[in-house]
Amino acid sequence: MHFLYAFCVLSFMRALILLSLLLFAGCIGPSEKEPEVVPNDFYLVYSYGAMHAEWGTYKLDVDAQGNANFMENTYDQNKTNAFKLTDEELLGLYTVILKNNFFELNEEYIDPSIMDGGYSRLTVTAKGREHSVFVKNMYQENIESIEAKIHQLLLTHS
Repeated sequence: MHFLYAFCVLSFMRALILLSLLLFAGCIGPSEKEPEVVPNDFYLVYSYGAMHAEWGTYKLDVDAQGNANFMENTYDQNKTNAFKLTDEELLGLYTVILKNNFFELNEEYIDPSIMDGGYSRLTVTAKGREHSVFVKNMYQENIESIEAKIHQLLLTHS
C-alpha cells in the first residue's frame, strides 16, 4: 500500500514540476514589444486604385516627422492634401505595420483570375530596411489591417 501511495505522490510531483516548467518557459519566451518611437528613417508610400486608371488613383507619402502628402488623381481632377500626423498617430501607424508583420509578408498577392478590380502597393522603410507589398484583386489580411489604419488617418485629416 505504501508503494502505491509513494508512486502516486511521485507521479503527481513530476506532473507538477513539468507543468511549472512549461508555464515558466511560456513566460520568458519572446514577446512583441510595441515600439516607443518611430525610426528616423521611417518612410511610407501607399498607393491604391482601380485597375482602370480613369477611375482614379491615390497616393500617400508619410515621413518620419509625420509630414504627409495625399494625392488624388481622377479623370477630371487632381487634388493634393498636405497635412501633419501627430506623434501619437505616426507611432500608431508604425505599430500597426509591425504588428501585422509587414516586413515578413510576400512581395505580391495577386488573383490572376480577376481581370478588373483594385490594387494597392505599400512600401515602408524603417531601421535600414525597405519592403514593398503589391496586392491585386484579392484580400490579404495583414495589408487590410494596415490599410484600415491609413484610411482612418486620411479621414481624420481630410
